[in-house]
Amino acid sequence: MLIKKTGLLAALTIIAGMAAYSQKPTAASSDKDPSPTVGLDTVQMIEVEAKVNALAWKKHLESRLQAVVDKASSKGLPAGLYTVIVRFLVEKDGSITDVAALNDIGYGMKEAIEKIFRTAPKWTPGTQNGVAVRSYHTQPVSFSVSR
Repeated sequence: MLIKKTGLLAALTIIAGMAAYSQKPTAASSDKDPSPTVGLDTVQMIEVEAKVNALAWKKHLESRLQAVVDKASSKGLPAGLYTVIVRFLVEKDGSITDVAALNDIGYGMKEAIEKIFRTAPKWTPGTQNGVAVRSYHTQPVSFSVSR
């Protein structure tokens, strides 16, 4: 049985960064206007992007994914092209938590891919105003199985 990797698109592609939100108060009332005013807050959407060494990330995914695909194939995973979408949180220290595969192709792949992400090397966290912040990211993990 031959398992063929066609790219592991996940190794280099990050679909979306998590949007972080901050509140920005509006201008205060003027000293010339003695009437009371109501301050309004607006929510501003700010995109925060964490980073990872692309080569280290690709090596991590490839080195662990091949064994997972082989095992699933031996359990009967049919030949074809597959993509599992994974959402995860990059913490302020760069560790990855809150890993969730958003789709399940069966054969134990969801749990196995989540484990691969949990054991991943640390990322460089995103920053907002020079301060490290937590940020969610979504990434596809694509692979093919051929017989």
